[in-house]
Amino acid sequence: MPFGTHQVIADLPVVGTSLAGRRPHMGNFSAMRSWPGWHNWLKVICDSPERQGEGPFRRPPDPVSRGMSDASSRSKPSVAEIFLGFFTIGVCGFGGVLPWARRTILETRKWLTPAEFTELLGFCQFMPGGNIMNVAVALGSRFQGIPGAVAALVGLMAAPVTIVIGLGAVYDQYKDVPSVKHAFMALAAAGAGMLIATSFKIAAPLKGRWIAIFMTVVTFAAIAVLRLPLVIVMPIMAVLSTLVLWRFAR
Repeated sequence: MPFGTHQVIADLPVVGTSLAGRRPHMGNFSAMRSWPGWHNWLKVICDSPERQGEGPFRRPPDPVSRGMSDASSRSKPSVAEIFLGFFTIGVCGFGGVLPWARRTILETRKWLTPAEFTELLGFCQFMPGGNIMNVAVALGSRFQGIPGAVAALVGLMAAPVTIVIGLGAVYDQYKDVPSVKHAFMALAAAGAGMLIATSFKIAAPLKGRWIAIFMTVVTFAAIAVLRLPLVIVMPIMAVLSTLVLWRFAR
């Protein structure tokens, strides 16, 4: 019986002489039909917050359907918006572009969900070329086709190429100055910290997916601990993880 039904029944008028002065039992449908206010009582129950998905006892939204609704509610960015977004990533990407790319794509622009970004990045890491450049091309082509891919790649590379050429000329003149060396060491440490923090954020969608976590640990151990060549580990683990997830995650 839904919460609050007892109070509804208690507030109902006493049934007439046809029911011998007793309220109808929930299981006695014929008695309910003979009760003058039974249809009003059913309307109260059907319109209650518990039946309508409201109130404290409502069912939580399904994460899959919620993700689909979020994806459908996102507007497709234009070519100019794609260019400006990746141009911002390129300008701010000191110490590593990946943290800024994730922040811009997920938090600022909201072009992808965390799960979509993790899947796209995993695919782009397997493909030849720079990871973020692959992400830019894939994301731009997803939203605006070839013009979007070109806009994303040009926007990503325009500012860094210009800045690196200018800083390279300056660094060549002052590379032996101790303060310059210390500044670059500090920049490298900050970049490493940002990359570690971003790695944990990227791995967040794997929470609860124990098979995927196991394959991630195996890949990390093969590359970081055993020092196996990346060109050998990546194809093997890509095929193996696909087969394992296809077999056991169905």
